[in-house]
Amino acid sequence: MQSISIGKIALPNPVFLAPMSGVTDAPFRRQAATLGAGLVISEMTACAALAEDGHKRAHIAQQRLKNHGAGLHVVQIAGCEAYWMGEGARIAESSGADIIDINMGCPAKHVTNGASGSALMRDLDHALTLIDAVVQAATVPVTLNAWPTAGGLPVHDTMAGGAVAGPESLGASTLTCAPLPPPEPLCPIVAPRRSVIAAEVN
Repeated sequence: MQSISIGKIALPNPVFLAPMSGVTDAPFRRQAATLGAGLVISEMTACAALAEDGHKRAHIAQQRLKNHGAGLHVVQIAGCEAYWMGEGARIAESSGADIIDINMGCPAKHVTNGASGSALMRDLDHALTLIDAVVQAATVPVTLNAWPTAGGLPVHDTMAGGAVAGPESLGASTLTCAPLPPPEPLCPIVAPRRSVIAAEVN
């Protein structure tokens, strides 16, 4: 099986457990890692919520940061403002994250209506400012999880238009991409069936 590295971190295999909100909690990730997954990723964590003190959203976000206790600890963050993305990256790393993943693929309306997730694929210049904020804030490798067609644009308009070259120039390590159009309605039962392509970008 082909090997892959993220920054200086070598993975045992290129089989990734995709982050799924409400599914990939710490026990689920621990089980997947125990069964041999090369990389498992946390549920999507809202950066702004991480910085809230005493709020219910903050408690949920902190729960999603918990290390699953087997293999690498990867935290996926989401947001639409550079400041909060940077703060989220710092908090995730201080909580023990070995890798920070940026969500640029979630097609859920409550996420895209807030200009996060796959909505970032519609404005790559803005997406690059968020990627830069995370890379500058973190000392661990930064990866991207994208769903090009979910942003409402053809794959060639997003991927060839800078979604790979731009992040690479900023220091992002790896891009994972789900190339199939999002199923309707999206639910955890069908999400694991998505095809995933992983590419090292530096």
